[in-house]
Amino acid sequence: MMRRRNLVSHINAGMINGPSIMPVSGVAGQGLPKVATDNYMALKVDTTGLTEPTDIILFDASRGLQIHENYAMPLEVSITGITSDYQFILNDLSHIGSFFDVIKQTIDDESKAFEQYAYPIEVYSSSKGSRPRLLKTLFPDMGLHEGQFQKGINTFLGDTLLDNRVAFKYKQLPNVVMTWSFYVKAEVGRKQ
Repeated sequence: MMRRRNLVSHINAGMINGPSIMPVSGVAGQGLPKVATDNYMALKVDTTGLTEPTDIILFDASRGLQIHENYAMPLEVSITGITSDYQFILNDLSHIGSFFDVIKQTIDDESKAFEQYAYPIEVYSSSKGSRPRLLKTLFPDMGLHEGQFQKGINTFLGDTLLDNRVAFKYKQLPNVVMTWSFYVKAEVGRKQ
């Protein structure tokens, strides 16, 4: 007589109703599931026409930080998605989170690069049960070094799980176009 094993007892309790995590497949992901995941996203923030440093709030798909602070960016600020339309990026983040580890910033005016990179990036999370809270502060300036050939390019670590509750807040100098590139390592909440 064959005994049937109780398969339910071998399921990790943390997986039931838990978020699905899809590692990025590709060059570094051989052997991983063949579910198409986004491994890169980029956008551009343009403050041409402004006269002073301005607070920029990136992402914040649920608008929790902006509503709490009663803040609307000036109309002169333009945020444009490069890999996809920026509004689509926000909509997608409302359903599928992205974990990235590396951020690259490029700036069009190298004479302003060191000043721009000195501004910290505050990462906030908002929820219905509390006010927006500061998760961490990223320091782009830590990606620069004395022997760097191109001042207008800055690459630094910024391990962050970006979802509909998370917002980046930083100051951007006037008359600057900055491109942000995010190297995504996994998508969270993805359904196959």
